[in-house]
Amino acid sequence: MNKKRKFHINSNGGPVFTGKVDNRQGIIKGRSDTYITGLQKDEISKLYKSIIEKIDQHPKLSDDDKSDAKKEIEEIRQELTKKEQANESFLMRRFRNLARMAPDILEVTLATISHPALGLGLFAKKLAKKAKSTA
Repeated sequence: MNKKRKFHINSNGGPVFTGKVDNRQGIIKGRSDTYITGLQKDEISKLYKSIIEKIDQHPKLSDDDKSDAKKEIEEIRQELTKKEQANESFLMRRFRNLARMAPDILEVTLATISHPALGLGLFAKKLAKKAKSTA
């Protein structure tokens, strides 16, 4: 027997939901709630810019290594815009290059690309895990 359930949700003076309530995502949005689903392009640029700043301030990198590291970051950024269609082996080579030059910059980069707000999802997490294991 499949009976329909009726739900009544009252969020302390907020909206009242009755009838069938679909809560598959685990979130019920009220009229005053604000949700961010992803970062805007300028916010993403700021994340990458912060990595570049860390490279510029890195005390152990020569000017040539800083230049190379910045190029690696830019190539990673460009490739990741393809999301799931990005070339994993291409990215892994860039990560290995960063690991050789500056392991701490690699860590910052992996943390950045794994951020859920970038919207790269499981692909980025898989890449980060793989890169950490090979670094």
